[in-house]
Amino acid sequence: MKRKNKGIKWVLGIAVIAAITILVLSKIRTPRQIAGDEVEVKAGDISTYYSFSGSIEAKNRQTIFSDQAMRIKEFEVKKGDIVKKDDVLYRTSNGVNIKSEIDGEVLDIFVEEDEQLMPGAKIAEIVDYKDLQLKVKVDEYDLNAIKKDTKVNITIHALNKDFEGTVTDVAKEGVYMNGVTFFNTTISIKNDGDIRVGMSAEAKVLNESVNNAAILPMTAIRFRDDNSSYVSRKKDETMEDVDIQLGITDGVNVEVKSGINIGDKVFVAKKITNDFGPPGGIRAMRSGGDN
Repeated sequence: MKRKNKGIKWVLGIAVIAAITILVLSKIRTPRQIAGDEVEVKAGDISTYYSFSGSIEAKNRQTIFSDQAMRIKEFEVKKGDIVKKDDVLYRTSNGVNIKSEIDGEVLDIFVEEDEQLMPGAKIAEIVDYKDLQLKVKVDEYDLNAIKKDTKVNITIHALNKDFEGTVTDVAKEGVYMNGVTFFNTTISIKNDGDIRVGMSAEAKVLNESVNNAAILPMTAIRFRDDNSSYVSRKKDETMEDVDIQLGITDGVNVEVKSGINIGDKVFVAKKITNDFGPPGGIRAMRSGGDN
């Protein structure tokens, strides 16, 4: 019986030692492994823009109202007709010819022939869909980027097209909204046949640009608590930090003014793991935690 008890104690002792060994190993992590990608500093161009959004409007629009009690004897046009300035639109019962004041399209006719009209009745509307404009609000801090005759790049995302526009007017008085003063700005744009009034559009004006500069992706840049910038460079089996000075960025790439040169390679580290798999080793792999 004593030999049996000794055997049990011996087995239990081995089990305890094995358990302690596993526990110790689970606490030990392998030395930090450097893993990642090297990114080369390349020569390239970067541009930044002021951006403003608004909707497309017709520059010229004529809405015709009756100026007195009257009847229309005959219309010379119908909805959808294209008219020129001074074309006759309709004749009144007393023989007066009413003409178009603009080139455009008859958007709609709102009354019938021989209908008795009261003063102020809406009769017809003419719209010039060829000569369009974009109305945007420019806040006071960006006003220095916009002035009359400034060339503007206009993107209409619904059409996936870019157009060139020209600033034709900047309001001399601003409108105060939510703590910022905005200035209504008008940009002319020619219709290529696809643009429709009411479409949303984005106008961009060049802010800054650099050509043939040393550039890196923003993901390669690291920042300290004081907001100073640096990159990591692999040296043997360690990484060293190199201070850099940044220039302009378009949100994807950034200009590097000093610290590294075109052709240099910087290291972008990946997340560090150990030989036991996920961080925490065996303990992290237990589905029930410490229970």
